[in-house]
Amino acid sequence: MTAGSVAKDHVDPSVVTALVVKSSKPGIALCSFGIFLERWEVATNTFRAPPYHRNSAVEFLGVVHGGFGGRSEGLKPGGASMETGFCPHGVTNDDFVKGVEEEQVPHKIFVGTLGIIWETSVPLTVSDFAMNRSGKLQNHNAAMWDELKPNFLKHIDTVNADLEAAGLPPLGTIKANGIKKGINRVNGTNGIHGTNGTNGTNGVHKIKGINGHGTNGVNGKHKHDEESQLEAKLRSLAIPHELYGMKRLAL
Repeated sequence: MTAGSVAKDHVDPSVVTALVVKSSKPGIALCSFGIFLERWEVATNTFRAPPYHRNSAVEFLGVVHGGFGGRSEGLKPGGASMETGFCPHGVTNDDFVKGVEEEQVPHKIFVGTLGIIWETSVPLTVSDFAMNRSGKLQNHNAAMWDELKPNFLKHIDTVNADLEAAGLPPLGTIKANGIKKGINRVNGTNGIHGTNGTNGTNGVHKIKGINGHGTNGVNGKHKHDEESQLEAKLRSLAIPHELYGMKRLAL
């Protein structure tokens, strides 16, 4: 099984799907099974590596033979890794830097490799034997992520220009005093996790009225004045839903 050539953008793993088990809900698979084999990578003007993301599905990735780096420094033939639903994941910093700086010429990837992946819409758990008695559990070193930097912050001026061109308020409208009184409070009122709490009464991802009328306000009981300025800034960069389909922002 191979994927066809794609001139631009990352190939979604659904391209390598071999088998699908339907669920009772249309459009949602109970389980999908995919195979990664040697293929050509030809995309240009593209971040070729898998982007950082999270899924509603659970991913279970295994290596039959060859190498399949990125998620763990210890993923070897016969091994497997699992990302639970909504768990952020992606490649190592070295792979990220390579994806940004490498000369984008056609070359083969997954040479000599057979990788497999299951994605399922139902929760999975790891057995007690695997976790505590198999002797095969890798003590993953989280330090492999230490070099990752919030590169998005380098592009705030460009993002704000795009927002203004679209008739939307710039990210700079999120005031520091609002952050102190409630995480991501927009101008001090009714923001994401703002004074009216998670999913504030005036909407998730609300910036001056965007996506208004949410529910489940909790009257601002979750204040986090102890957050560092960087953490508060990162949390404040909430992109309105209207922008999700506009353009892909390169890191």
